[in-house]
Amino acid sequence: MPEEGERTGELGAGRIERLPDDRNQFYTYAFGAGVCGVLDEAGIRPDLAAGYSFGIYGALVAAGAVSFGDGLRMVRRAFDLMAEACRGVEAGMAAIVGLGRDDVEALLSGRPGAGVHLAITNSDLCHVLSGPAGELARVIEEARSRGAVGAERLEVAVPYHHPMIAGASAAFASFLETLPWKTAACPVVSSITQELLTRP
Repeated sequence: MPEEGERTGELGAGRIERLPDDRNQFYTYAFGAGVCGVLDEAGIRPDLAAGYSFGIYGALVAAGAVSFGDGLRMVRRAFDLMAEACRGVEAGMAAIVGLGRDDVEALLSGRPGAGVHLAITNSDLCHVLSGPAGELARVIEEARSRGAVGAERLEVAVPYHHPMIAGASAAFASFLETLPWKTAACPVVSSITQELLTRP
């Protein structure tokens, strides 16, 4: 059953972050697609669309490469496959702020077989780690002891961008083949190669 705030539509500040991962993603995706829909009705259309990580689904909808419904199906299928890939493992992600990439890599290199990986580098001093929960907690404490301005566990239960969920890729690719892709109305920037993509 949805919580009271969800039934009334009154998701206050910070409430979305406390939703389970899948519902958080549905709300975030729907909001992004909704903004694009409002702009489109006003005659404002993008010259390019781009999204990193989970943001790619909204970018594909904004570009007209897939429908809203098919984008939602992508979100659901991707989440289910990744959650299944790490079932039975308590895992997640953490943000480290204030340490350089070399510092973070040195922090992780002293932990052979620990399973924590550098998943995302957002800037020179902002990095996201992914891996088993227990080891993440130890890395967070060590990052703080090495001078990190901030080191916190993120409110997710799936270790996104981690090798333990890499096996989901093949099944997801097969699923994508079943969708009715269209030529994009504007290019979508590849988050892997930065190429401008338009063809299905």
